[in-house]
Amino acid sequence: MNSNYSKLFLEKNMESFGSYKNRNSIENFGAYFAKGKCPGGKDKEECIYTYETIKDKENTTTCNSSCEKIHTYRQFKRQNNDPKKCIYIKMIKKSAYDDCQKMKDKDIEWKTELQKCKPGEGNCPYDPVDCVSSYGKCLEEKLPGGSRKCVQKLNITTKAAHGGKKCPKNKEIECSPDGDGCPFNPVDCQEAYGECYLVKDNDAPSNIKGKCGKKNVIYKNPKHGGKRCVNNKFKSCNEGEGICPKDCDGNWSNCNKDCKSIFTKTIKEKNGGECPPNSKPKPKCKPGMGQCVADIDCDGEWSDCSSYPDCKKVYKHMVKQTGKGLNCRYRDGFVKKCDTCIANIDCEGEWSECSSYPECEKIYKHKVKQSGYGSNCEYSDGFTRKCDTCIAPEPSQEPSQEPSQEPAQEPAQEPAQEPAQEPAQEQAISKPIVNQSENTNEKSNDNTLLYILVAILIIIQIVSFMN
Repeated sequence: MNSNYSKLFLEKNMESFGSYKNRNSIENFGAYFAKGKCPGGKDKEECIYTYETIKDKENTTTCNSSCEKIHTYRQFKRQNNDPKKCIYIKMIKKSAYDDCQKMKDKDIEWKTELQKCKPGEGNCPYDPVDCVSSYGKCLEEKLPGGSRKCVQKLNITTKAAHGGKKCPKNKEIECSPDGDGCPFNPVDCQEAYGECYLVKDNDAPSNIKGKCGKKNVIYKNPKHGGKRCVNNKFKSCNEGEGICPKDCDGNWSNCNKDCKSIFTKTIKEKNGGECPPNSKPKPKCKPGMGQCVADIDCDGEWSDCSSYPDCKKVYKHMVKQTGKGLNCRYRDGFVKKCDTCIANIDCEGEWSECSSYPECEKIYKHKVKQSGYGSNCEYSDGFTRKCDTCIAPEPSQEPSQEPSQEPAQEPAQEPAQEPAQEPAQEQAISKPIVNQSENTNEKSNDNTLLYILVAILIIIQIVSFMN
């Protein structure tokens, strides 16, 4: 096939080959076969379709009173081009072209839409239109018989429609005597006192401020020679008038047992008045006023336990409870068993006889043990002490008698007797002194041992506390 002929044919039928955008591949096309591969060097070029969305069978209902309507229609896609397809035949090394098959409509569906209506469409009501109007300037209008009036005429620019706000009924309104365009007439003062209230205004006079009063209200000031205002700005009112508060009235009772006085109302308060009134303050009840007594707490104590075997104790009220004082834990005269019950026995003891010389000691023995509330003995059982006197026994006189019978021995008798007697006397005299000093030393030794024991106990307590 002539390539020039193929180029001319393709240029004239370019619309039929709209899917091939590369103009350089035109020479590859022929009436049916062309040299080389399909456009783009492909072995195969499929049909390329394009679609457009189409609506038909549309239907719309009448607008309802809610200004809504239902719109139904069918929607689908329809082919809107005429593509070509290409197949490359390897045996002959040529590409063949053919028309693509016409496609059927696709994506067919029915749709429903809810649409808004315009005012007045179908049963959709119109939007309300309010009246637009205004009164003109005051103008004098002469009436039959020579009288006159000064009025303002109504001018309507938009009439009311569809339920909108209506225009004023009065086609004209009367102007005040000094209205624009009308002659002046005298205007008298118009004033009146308002309702009574508790006056707190800063400009109120001191004799009314804080009390019940009423204020003058001027509704219209005088003009053009009219009567002037004559009322005072404030005027006094009685308590309870208007919205003024009024205190109640009554009396306080005498003080009762609880040291309280109760207010009895005779006249009810009004408009938030005080009750009880400040003019009648509450009395302060004190002991001795009416039935009021002092608040005293009860105070009591237990008696000593009775003697064995009863062993009972009695609770006695030492101070009686009065007023709001606290009561004692037990009633007056309450009897209770003692926690311990031991016979009350006094201790009885006696000293033993003194031991022989040189000890000269006596021991204190308890004959009857102490118990209960009995008194203790003067000394502990087994207490040892030195006797008050301790005399050594006299020496024997027998050796001194034999020499006294023989005259030959008289010279030697005196020296023998005197030395024998004098040492015995010295020994008898000095021995108690020695015993007394020994007793003193023993007592001091006992005290020293006692101090040492006390010191050891204190050291042990300190060490245990530190641990």
